[in-house]
Amino acid sequence: MENLPNLLEEDKDMFLSGLSQDKSLPAVQTAMEKEIDRVMYRYAEQCATAQERDFSQYLLQSLKSAMPVIDSVGEVRQWNRTATQSKKKLSGPALAFVLVGAALILSTVLALSFYSDRTPPLLLQVLPPILGSVSLLWAGYLIGRPQKAPDAQSDVRTEYLADTDKVWRDMKAMLLVADNALGSLREQEEIRRQKDSADQNASPIPAEEIELFSSLLEMAGASSDPDARDMVSSIRFYLHAHGVDAVDYSPEKASWFELLPASRGGTIRPALSSGGRLVKKGLASAN
Repeated sequence: MENLPNLLEEDKDMFLSGLSQDKSLPAVQTAMEKEIDRVMYRYAEQCATAQERDFSQYLLQSLKSAMPVIDSVGEVRQWNRTATQSKKKLSGPALAFVLVGAALILSTVLALSFYSDRTPPLLLQVLPPILGSVSLLWAGYLIGRPQKAPDAQSDVRTEYLADTDKVWRDMKAMLLVADNALGSLREQEEIRRQKDSADQNASPIPAEEIELFSSLLEMAGASSDPDARDMVSSIRFYLHAHGVDAVDYSPEKASWFELLPASRGGTIRPALSSGGRLVKKGLASAN
């Protein structure tokens, strides 16, 4: 009969492979519960008694609700996320740079119109557009940059990952404890069966007297003295009156006798029975 740790060992590769795909505590908890179910069903199939099967199922179901997954944490991961404003607002500085940039570019256009009949100074052609463009770019930066919301809070996410080796050791340790409990149950059941068997085979006459009468029957049966025959009859009558019968050898009752090889078969010492159950084996010769 396979014990619980051995049944778990048969699934080791499959179990650890599943854990390696997702080490989060909820996934590990689910994997452990499914593995205990697999072990429980296979163990129940080989139980000799309904009592042992029911007890093993109750025991393993109880283990499922007490598995220390949190003790198997091997790694902790954290992520931080800060909320930001998604709506872009035109602040005061940004508006000022927009107006200045637009004014500088517009002044260049007006200056070119004023100098329509001649070429304007180079400084007037280059400097205002450059300054206007820089002002507009800076205004765009101020408008587009991310800004923290006034009530923004950091969102911290924490994930606990299990140590698969420790999970495996914990599983084996738990099933070893459960198997020891089942072993104690089997031992108690065996002791009970032996006691019941002993009670069923108990003779209404004390064991010491049974041994004495059995020896007397053997000695008297081997004697040729006529008084010995009377003694055999008296012993048989006494035993029968107390619920014990002396049974002579026959092929149907051969299992009740220790057989000695001989040229001729016969009863050397009768077997003793009570209520159809053997109390003391007899001795016979058989060819």
